[in-house]
Amino acid sequence: MPKRTITPDLELVKTDRLIERLRRRLKRTINALIKAERKRKRLTTKPAAPKPTPEEARLDQLAAEYEPPVEAPKTAEDLTIPTFLIRDRATEEAAGRERDRIAAEAIRQEQAERKKTRATISREENKAKQAGVTKRFPLEGKAALDAIAKGSM
Repeated sequence: MPKRTITPDLELVKTDRLIERLRRRLKRTINALIKAERKRKRLTTKPAAPKPTPEEARLDQLAAEYEPPVEAPKTAEDLTIPTFLIRDRATEEAAGRERDRIAAEAIRQEQAERKKTRATISREENKAKQAGVTKRFPLEGKAALDAIAKGSM
């Protein structure tokens, strides 16, 4: 295969395309650089504190002038739990046990019912298998019409 000769015109076109591609990359890079510099500037400068409105200034002044009332120190007697807040743990535990017992009984009854229905279904399936009902082919044609007419389906 002969080697292609590169003419000066072809070389000029290739060079122009290369310059164009590099300028696009340069433009993208410069835009990204400008964007990053602006972001850095935003992050490093502290935002100016907004000036308070006259109402906020008045509230700040009142807050500075306010002196909270002085409370007497608490004694050991004051730190006890009030009687109306003390729970009777024995009655609460007994009530909780009773609720648990009732819930457990309800769950046991539900499980027993489920077990009975499963046993019934299993018995019916076994009877059907023994009678050969499950192996019977579906009716077709005239036999199907006769069965529908009799109502045995």
